[in-house]
Amino acid sequence: MAIRVDFEYDEERNILFSFDHAELKTKEDVDQFFQIYEEKLRGLNRKVYAISNIDDLKIHPEVAEYYGERVKGFLADFFLGHARYATDYEARVMLRNAYLRAKVPAHIFDTKEEALTAIEEMKGKEQR
Repeated sequence: MAIRVDFEYDEERNILFSFDHAELKTKEDVDQFFQIYEEKLRGLNRKVYAISNIDDLKIHPEVAEYYGERVKGFLADFFLGHARYATDYEARVMLRNAYLRAKVPAHIFDTKEEALTAIEEMKGKEQR
């Protein structure tokens, strides 16, 4: 499977929606995946809130910890907040495992609406 991420940016709400299409088997796959994100985020030239659909993201156990470590740096560098959603149970479990290994809060939900609610709550806490 080719590694691809489709993006939609809502400038008014400063939310980047992403749809991940990847099977990450090697560290090189993980690096390529994050390179796609980095190019998009650098182009926005600002920190954003992000909501990712991970139904089509497969993270193999051999790279889960590496993926989690990469996420940790990305969160600090590019995101004000990030939530993910998937209807696919396996996708949620794989991603939650990667985040747990990196000791990063996962914020994984069943629906886009739940993820959007979580982002709005993050925004509300920031404004207090």
